[in-house]
Amino acid sequence: MNRILFFLIFSVLLGCNNHQQEDHRVDLKIYRFENDFFSINESNISKKTQQWNKVNNTFLEGAFVPFIEGFVENTNKPLSISDSVFLNELLIFATFEDFKDVYDSIRIRFSDFTEIENSLEQAFGRFFYFFPNSSYNIPNITTFFSGFNYAVFTYPGKDARTYDIAIGLDYFLGSGSKFYSFLGAHEYERFKFQKKFIPTYVMQVWFDMCYEDKLNKYMFKTDLLTQMIFLGKKMYFVDQMLPNMPLHDKLGFSKKQMEWLSNNEKNIWSYIIEKDLLFSKDETKFRQFIHEGPFVKGLPAEAPSRLGYYIGYQIIANYLQQNEITIEELLVNDLEAEEYIKNYQPVNNNSLKKPNFFSTNTFKIIVGLCILCLLLVIRKKIDK
Repeated sequence: MNRILFFLIFSVLLGCNNHQQEDHRVDLKIYRFENDFFSINESNISKKTQQWNKVNNTFLEGAFVPFIEGFVENTNKPLSISDSVFLNELLIFATFEDFKDVYDSIRIRFSDFTEIENSLEQAFGRFFYFFPNSSYNIPNITTFFSGFNYAVFTYPGKDARTYDIAIGLDYFLGSGSKFYSFLGAHEYERFKFQKKFIPTYVMQVWFDMCYEDKLNKYMFKTDLLTQMIFLGKKMYFVDQMLPNMPLHDKLGFSKKQMEWLSNNEKNIWSYIIEKDLLFSKDETKFRQFIHEGPFVKGLPAEAPSRLGYYIGYQIIANYLQQNEITIEELLVNDLEAEEYIKNYQPVNNNSLKKPNFFSTNTFKIIVGLCILCLLLVIRKKIDK
């Protein structure tokens, strides 16, 4: 009897603890547009575009036609897929030898998209699990060659509840790709041009789309703390949507950079306070805390740019350890930025505060333990 009781209660507790790690998936429609695009020629271009229009009209009209318009000179009117100017530009673009060389690299590097597809299906499954009342539908995803103009972006889908996602695979050919050297990309920029970063790019863009009003409110002409809090929430969101990805990849740092940040969190915070940066709205003073760059002025050479993402994440992690709220509540709440740092205590050699976001689970575990203790007491009395 004791064994049965223990097994049942242990199973409940284990279920509570693993609740947030369950594999919630959705079926995503992923269209590899670059393969169709680079198959066009003079004889099949009209037929191909008609086929594309039937299969993926929202991408063509909402994303690709405007993209091609950017390469057309002296046009005063929007193009359409049946426009001769559009078709001519399309043919030039698809048959340009240098671009075909890039496509060959895309085709080789992304011959198997399964791992990325699985990550995204899990991520969006978790999104619709954590946000059951979301006003958005499951997005369609289209990969394409962007001419090194776009990494990931959203665009209007078939209706007001749908926003689809486009991924420029030419942005993720690997940090050592010859094309980035030709384009003059700096080493710190090339680091992010790896295919492993696609899922975190996608979920960050999805977050910005879902919370566009807050993005505009908190990330423009605001102080450093406000921006770090917003970024911390964003990275916590990404962390929850991609549970199987290493945290340093989700935050966009190398292992070495993450180790340095962990060992210097208190030092970074002290520097921010000493230099009166926390409430400064002068972005020239803290730009590299938020944006990409070769270094962070005033900090050691090992300090990576964008470290505001890390500090913001740590602040939110610390806040969640002390306040049991749901992820929806975290993202919807418009608390003053100062509220999040009231009990923030940065430390060096930090073992990365991994927030336990189990608002109801903590309660369940406590109740379960109380029940277990009560049953054991009752059992002892019966045995006597």
